[in-house]
Amino acid sequence: MKKRYYIAIIDTTDAYYYADVFDENRYEIFGIEDELKVAKVLADAYFRIKNYMWKSLKEMNKLDGGYDVRIYDENHNCLYKAHEIYKDKWFV
Repeated sequence: MKKRYYIAIIDTTDAYYYADVFDENRYEIFGIEDELKVAKVLADAYFRIKNYMWKSLKEMNKLDGGYDVRIYDENHNCLYKAHEIYKDKWFV
């Protein structure tokens, strides 16, 4: 049986203040992939598309806005957080 990886786009608006509220309005499963490598490429692409209007991750966090994109396995374990990749280096 193949493993499945779920790509979730998460609305991070006010995430600090409402971290315990994780309902269907704050995230969406945007894709399901069989290969983690492919899922990571898609997660990075979705992150860049959803956050094109921000100049940096610091600005995004300061204004409590933007989106994060994460990859979860079938057991709901988070395997990848796109914002960690772009923490020091924003878009090229």
